[in-house]
Amino acid sequence: VITARAFAMLREMEAALDMNAIAALDPVFATGTARMFSAIEVDEPGIERLHELAKEGTIVYLPSHKSHMDYLALAWVLYRHKLPLPLVAAGDNLNFFPVGPIFRRAGAFFIRRSFSGDRLYGAVVDAYVRRLIKEGSALECFLEGGRSRTGKLLSPKVGLLSIVVDAALGVPTRTTWFCPVSIGYERFIEEKAFVAEVSGGEKEKEDVRGLVKAIDVMVGRYGRLSVQFGKAMTLADILGEVDPKASPSDLATMTPPRRRAVITRLAWRVMHEINMVTAVTPGSLVATALLAHDRRGIAQAELFDACDRLARTLRRAGARFSPSLGALGQQKSALREALDLFARAGHVQSHTPGGAVGGDVIYVVPPEARMSLDLAKNGIMHFFV
Repeated sequence: VITARAFAMLREMEAALDMNAIAALDPVFATGTARMFSAIEVDEPGIERLHELAKEGTIVYLPSHKSHMDYLALAWVLYRHKLPLPLVAAGDNLNFFPVGPIFRRAGAFFIRRSFSGDRLYGAVVDAYVRRLIKEGSALECFLEGGRSRTGKLLSPKVGLLSIVVDAALGVPTRTTWFCPVSIGYERFIEEKAFVAEVSGGEKEKEDVRGLVKAIDVMVGRYGRLSVQFGKAMTLADILGEVDPKASPSDLATMTPPRRRAVITRLAWRVMHEINMVTAVTPGSLVATALLAHDRRGIAQAELFDACDRLARTLRRAGARFSPSLGALGQQKSALREALDLFARAGHVQSHTPGGAVGGDVIYVVPPEARMSLDLAKNGIMHFFV
């Protein structure tokens, strides 16, 4: 009876990665993102590092989680750059028709949000992850456990990470790399839902009705999508940080407290690295300057000066920048594009005093739009802390 239950859990959980399905979805995703995003900016040096790491061992991708677009964006970037596609740990709330079968063929395996109290389910998840690591499959899981509703990173949850670490320790002959990934947006496709939830509304359940409503987002414009890769780490690297006197061979004989310390350290190091490689976009600069202004309206020239001061501070902090924020002339053009993006979404209103042609434009943020701009601003707030 227990064996039958275990196999039923496994069938409900396991991925069925189908490269033919991926090839078919590729042009669909490319067409959809071209309509939604003005650009998808990818960390090309990071991609080159991943090609080298993939030759040496198994890669576990640990991305930020701010949108349902994260799964698709990272998989598409890896596919287009000819890297092995990871199997993705997804919440079982997404396992409904027709999304579930599509995601399953794209490499998703579905696990419960919590399986405390069900020892059999925990054993099945553990056995499945161990098998994947043993076979050298790339993995992807979200340390935050769910999507951030504020644009900031959430504190890491180490339950699934503990299982992955145990599986990696069980294959000492193959190196497992833990790679932080920052996936950033100028506007979120779930923006309205996030603002409603942060304002006290109930979270809407993912189902077919929600999927149909979400089709509306395909006609929206969301600015730039940025995928950046942080420094990949091994368990030996983290053990060396926890105890500088330890050697890689000590991984096999770690005590439970030492193992917990290594896992906790790894989780927080990953979150820190995600923050450090998050790209500064024109949208995040504009949103920060608008929300930090102490008056109702701000002139365009003053807004651009504020963005320039913010950019200089961020460069001193070692932040990465969107390629569009390069030369000074190019930077102003990108800032105007971001202002236009927010204006079309209703987050910013522009006024020309007296209606004079050539006069300085005054930008005003309606009170009800401040939370929406917060999502863009919060993506870079950690650089100022």
